[in-house]
Amino acid sequence: MTSGSRPGSVVNGHVFTSEGRWQPLRYLPPNATPPYYPGDVKNGSVFDGAGWSPFVNHQPMPMHGQAPAVFHPVVKKRGLRTGAWVAIIGGGGVLLLAVVALSAVTNKPAGPEAQTEFIAVVRDAQQAATDNGAQVVSAKVNRGVKVCDILPTGLGVKDWTGTVVTISDELGGDDAILKVELAEGIQIDADDGIFDTGIKPGTDIYQQVANLKEGQSVRFSGKFKEDETYCIAENSTMEENGLRTPLFGFKFESVR
Repeated sequence: MTSGSRPGSVVNGHVFTSEGRWQPLRYLPPNATPPYYPGDVKNGSVFDGAGWSPFVNHQPMPMHGQAPAVFHPVVKKRGLRTGAWVAIIGGGGVLLLAVVALSAVTNKPAGPEAQTEFIAVVRDAQQAATDNGAQVVSAKVNRGVKVCDILPTGLGVKDWTGTVVTISDELGGDDAILKVELAEGIQIDADDGIFDTGIKPGTDIYQQVANLKEGQSVRFSGKFKEDETYCIAENSTMEENGLRTPLFGFKFESVR
């Protein structure tokens, strides 16, 4: 049912957007005000990213004599796909099952090729035309949707490269602070929670960081910190900076 679907089509709690992807629905109160995002439902209509359509919920059904369609909804906060409609043929009919499981393959850390895609998505967002704060937030939300399409469910990466920008110790603590530049204006920051960089004395990662120098080229692995709204956490204090010169939260597992 994915092929031939029109923007505004609703299936299994997801809307087909004007950009050609499935987005989960979000029900708004009648008095909700802009900005609106793909998947928003209000007063009997659903927003597909370009306009509003009457809200009619359909369930995917296989066509007689054809292989049933496989429906992959996009989950904004987690990336990749966590659901699929699968047809099981046996005995005298076809049974549709909703599969809500991820295999080890879908959670495999993203390799170096994904870094190129990641940087391209962030670059596009950096160049987005914005006239107000709401448009900045909208651009960051759109960036997050695309980032989640690139990264696996666990937001892990392996063998990405960058340049060390900052190495120091945490103010008032012993954790190491590490910032790495992936490309000009795009950085990641060691972040494993509030006042916790995840790089603690006595650990292998701490010793690896201690052997680095600022300006050094490194190869690293780990995972991005999750964010409910933007897919991955961004640590800038101002929204505009978070779009133009993002500093993404990252838990380092190895860096050399």
